[in-house]
Amino acid sequence: MPIHVCSSLRCCLGLLDCHFGRVNHPRSAALHRIAKADDHHQVKGDERLRALASKATRELVKWDKLKKPQTMSKIVWAMAKLDLRLHKLVAKVTDEALQKLPEFEPQQLVNMMWSFATLRSDAPLSDMLGALRGRIPSLAPLGRANLCWAVAKLQVREEWLLRELVQECQSAIPEMNGQNLANTSWALATLRVADDRFFESVAKVVAAQCGEFAQQNISNTAWAFAKLQIKRPEMMAAISRCVQQRAAEMPPQGIANTAWSFATLNIRDDGLMWGVQAALVPLCCAEGSCPLRHFTILLASVISVILWMTQGDSSRVSDP
Repeated sequence: MPIHVCSSLRCCLGLLDCHFGRVNHPRSAALHRIAKADDHHQVKGDERLRALASKATRELVKWDKLKKPQTMSKIVWAMAKLDLRLHKLVAKVTDEALQKLPEFEPQQLVNMMWSFATLRSDAPLSDMLGALRGRIPSLAPLGRANLCWAVAKLQVREEWLLRELVQECQSAIPEMNGQNLANTSWALATLRVADDRFFESVAKVVAAQCGEFAQQNISNTAWAFAKLQIKRPEMMAAISRCVQQRAAEMPPQGIANTAWSFATLNIRDDGLMWGVQAALVPLCCAEGSCPLRHFTILLASVISVILWMTQGDSSRVSDP
């Protein structure tokens, strides 16, 4: 059975065990297929994946005469998705990609940059960005959001790029889902780009639709507005209602981000903070032997609640 028609990761990895040395399907396609699977996290850390990535890279460098941009972007993207921090392999694929940058589609370039950012690998940013210049409008909303995220992670601050990203993301807001909006907002906040028009448009969408957003997207969006000190009461009130309904199910990081955002914006929301306190009690009890990171997250939430309790003439979105 060809690897590309396998219906599960177990099937793919089983075939690799049986036919690893003589499978006639490109290793790059097998690696990409596994990375795309919904349950790919189940095989993270499997040594067979490292071997597969190595063979896919060798196949590209030594025997692939075409060296298609699609193949190169798939290999690097798959390594990032599977958390294979094989920086030497990434560098080899990148060297090949630099020879064919003019042939890359914009989305393929974004996938490469997203992968560099995820893996924290060295990236030829000037070359990649040069190949992207003037082509961002052709990206779909997801591509624009992913590019924003990668640019923020890689700490790129080219003025022309930030200007074009804000403009193109602004035009794509009606088509963006909650994750796209959260990632783009987070990225611009991280880069300290406080574009009023963009964030006003995001606030209107979040105020109307945040009930449909995932928990992490809600807390990340609140964090972005707080980071830039952009106060939008209607949006924050909608976020408060959503979080109060889900506080008991939210992870510590989401609770901390949301509580910190309200405290930072000096918005006193009694219902939200009581909900946060109620959610913190079982977390604090359950995390008695938790790692330092979890303790720090919980401490941040507690501090935010304390800030709320000491606020006097702050803005309110609910009655005491």
